[in-house]
Amino acid sequence: LWPQRNAVVQFNSRSRAEIKYEFDTPVDSIAFGKRGTDLEGLLFVTSNAGLNGKGGDLVMIDLVTRRRVAIARNGTRGDNVMIASDGRIFVSQSNQVDVL
Repeated sequence: LWPQRNAVVQFNSRSRAEIKYEFDTPVDSIAFGKRGTDLEGLLFVTSNAGLNGKGGDLVMIDLVTRRRVAIARNGTRGDNVMIASDGRIFVSQSNQVDVL
């Protein structure tokens, strides 16, 4: 059934979801780099592995090349990600918010 939590989708001109990126763990949050900043054209994805013993991750994806880079791994929880207009990245964890 869609939506599956291990995929990021994009809706096409016919309003159908097309899978753009797939992950091994459930996706919790996505955020796009702000236009006019150094983060423009980048997608940030958090995951929370939950009960399987692994922590949450933050992955950055270049939307042009589709290249992925893990920025942070094994946090206590990869919950929400937000991008500030000054380029700071906020990621909520179990008991704190990390700022990059």
